[in-house]
Amino acid sequence: VRPLTTELGVLGNAGMTAYFGLLEVGQFRAGESVLVSAAAGGVGSVTGQLARIRGASQVVGIAGSDDKCRWLVEELGFSAAVNYRTEDVSARLAQLSPRGFDVFFDNVGGRILDTALMHLAMRARVVVCGWISVDYAGAAATGPANYRQLLYKRARIEGFV
Repeated sequence: VRPLTTELGVLGNAGMTAYFGLLEVGQFRAGESVLVSAAAGGVGSVTGQLARIRGASQVVGIAGSDDKCRWLVEELGFSAAVNYRTEDVSARLAQLSPRGFDVFFDNVGGRILDTALMHLAMRARVVVCGWISVDYAGAAATGPANYRQLLYKRARIEGFV
């Protein structure tokens, strides 16, 4: 019997979710760029470290405070972090990865998901892990508002539009 606290570490639920989400669902390959929402949380922090260890070209985290962003970069080795409370997330993502991200590991849904969808590379994969931004909202949750942009973006790149 192991202590309940082990469930919170890399060998528990958070670690297994990050591992299988990134490698199996996200089909991450070395050299790709990775974006992680709720990056300072249990699953997000492990996801970013796994991507870095496995050879990501860059790992960018999204978090809700300067302290969390600093921790992601200085302690966990993320390439960069974006504070969604104080920064223009879309502008910052465009600056950090002009050609887009290959894998987006989404732990929050909502507005962050909508924004990240606009910053995906061709043939990118999105790992839908959580919806914490809408889990406790009083109103009914809606789907991504701009999912059609995925098709439009591909059509523009391939010369259809």
